[in-house]
Amino acid sequence: MTKQKFSIAKLYHERTKYDPETINQRVPDIDWERPPVPFKDYPIGTRIDLKPHIGDRQTVLSRLSHLLYCTYGVTARIPQIAQQDLLLRAAPSAGGLYPAELYLLSSGAGDLPPGRYNYQVRDHSLVRFWENDSAEELEAACFGHRALQDAPFVIVTTAVFFRSSWRYQDRAYRRIHLDTGHLLGNLELAAALTDYRPYLMAGFDDGAVNELLYLNPEEEGAIAVVALQDRQSQPLKAPLMTALASDADWDYPELPDGSLLGYLHQASAIETAPESSSELGSESGSYDIEDKYNFPFCTKVSTASSPLDWGEHGRGLEATLLQRRSTRAYDGGAEIELEQVKALLNFAYQPQPLEQLSPQGSSAALSEAASWEQPDFCDRSLIQTFIATTAVAGLEDGCYY
Repeated sequence: MTKQKFSIAKLYHERTKYDPETINQRVPDIDWERPPVPFKDYPIGTRIDLKPHIGDRQTVLSRLSHLLYCTYGVTARIPQIAQQDLLLRAAPSAGGLYPAELYLLSSGAGDLPPGRYNYQVRDHSLVRFWENDSAEELEAACFGHRALQDAPFVIVTTAVFFRSSWRYQDRAYRRIHLDTGHLLGNLELAAALTDYRPYLMAGFDDGAVNELLYLNPEEEGAIAVVALQDRQSQPLKAPLMTALASDADWDYPELPDGSLLGYLHQASAIETAPESSSELGSESGSYDIEDKYNFPFCTKVSTASSPLDWGEHGRGLEATLLQRRSTRAYDGGAEIELEQVKALLNFAYQPQPLEQLSPQGSSAALSEAASWEQPDFCDRSLIQTFIATTAVAGLEDGCYY
């Protein structure tokens, strides 16, 4: 291995980004009649059917049933002639390939025995493939992150690489993380709907978490860990550190097409906590990012809007999650209203707490914590948002920041 011009992350970006000359090229040697199976089967283990528990969200199993269904459950079926029917899910996936898997680790709260579970999407059930509480091993793998303390449940999202690389080759790693982002967005909202408070961890010992779930690291890997705290317990008072940076890899071999995804995933794995993060789970610092786009001569348009109407206890939001669909059929002649654009921005940045979505949202305990902000899955000050408008009633066409 020799010192390279780019880090492996930059090399991956350069070699997998779209180019006008190649974007429409059909990938050769794909057997389109035999796509990978987007489900994981466990031939042994104790199965818990969640379908009978998708009722009032008052019991532990009912809450978990709602949470998993709104996060990744099957919401529609598209019949296929020569293949198995395509089962669409609450979270979208590039190419309908669904590389993500959901695992649930239970400490033994309520009606769910302690153990490690895989969420079986096809029949909305949990299969316990390993008994006993694994809290100590998981806490060690996450470098003692404070959000894991007293968390009754932990969700781990993983990716089965070939499900996506079968079609997208090395570029699939982009798709996998895009899919995971959609899934985590659903999980954050579904947790609020079911009285849980999610804390995301994207920095952990990859090998230890993979081993905890008995994953084959050549074929699959853990992507994110989310601790679920009961919302009625005392909240952690500030957003926590969610991500750790892996070391930059500048010494790597010549990598032929088809090997970039696996190499990047292994190269970006973390084995030990960086020295600078000796207190993981401590309050994250605030970022003061200079607003370089706030030029004084720009046209200013207020995006202030009315609070979002989630429906009673979030029922409207839940219906939206379960009815979401992708489309390729667009009406190019129709305008949308400026108020709709404002609502989209409002939802994307969610300035208001999500306590009102909870079935217990009016309780005194939650009202007392209303000033506390929902734990951030990312620092929004690091995100720069641009909007290119072509047909918004009440807004001149152009590019806005």
